[in-house]
Amino acid sequence: MSIFVSDGEGSSAAQSVSQQMQGFLELIAALSGKLKFSSRQREQQGRQAAENAIARASAKLIEERGEEIGGLRIFDAEDYAIAKDGDTYTVKNLDDSQQAMEFSIAEVPDQYGKFRSQVTIHSNTISNENLATLLDGSKGVYNKPPKEGAAIDTVNHEVKNMGVLAPKGSKAISVAHELLESNDNKTLNMKHTYVRGKDGSISIFSNPGDSEKNSPSLIVGMGSKGKVHALGMNSENRTNFSAAHKKWSEAKNQVKAISVSESKPKETASIGER
Repeated sequence: MSIFVSDGEGSSAAQSVSQQMQGFLELIAALSGKLKFSSRQREQQGRQAAENAIARASAKLIEERGEEIGGLRIFDAEDYAIAKDGDTYTVKNLDDSQQAMEFSIAEVPDQYGKFRSQVTIHSNTISNENLATLLDGSKGVYNKPPKEGAAIDTVNHEVKNMGVLAPKGSKAISVAHELLESNDNKTLNMKHTYVRGKDGSISIFSNPGDSEKNSPSLIVGMGSKGKVHALGMNSENRTNFSAAHKKWSEAKNQVKAISVSESKPKETASIGER
């Protein structure tokens, strides 16, 4: 089943808005499918709607944030690497380095002669569980961070809303921010050094170890506008910082739950219980 987006005859800006609206519609259809589809046929329809929504969100990330590397346009997310070659897109899982999805988006004419954007899924090996997390992340792609606020607010917003599709290294920056909050503008442990610049930027360096020949190397950096660069991040870094972010988030949620519980007024005993 192909899903089309009206292109019309307006400007490229109008086309972009139209495609974003189609992305929203597909997300709604996919979410409805997750909740209501019961028969095998309807489950397949729901999965296909989710695939289309993920494909359009991935293409949006490539268009808006992708970088030209080796003849391809690439965007590295927390758990996935998205690449575009011509009209073909691939989504690779960073955990096993295997291709998870391949799709294309092309302009095709409808019966009225108007050109519309069509998504075609060529392959998809994503499990239902991972499809659900990708769908949640796809929804967050359309949820723009507020323009006001510090750079770290942009990163935390994208980690919360985009999840596995947040820019690679975002969770590491979030962890670094928490560490730096209690240690002024610089802190270090056995493996890493964390530094906050006067402009609000954050950098994470790997420590050189015992050898004096080695020098600190940048793993992840966040600019003053909230853009994250993770060219020095390897799979071990990604796994460790992801686990640290999960533990930190769970701890903060526990503290928040305790705080809310203690702030509630205590129930007084009823007259009959006195």
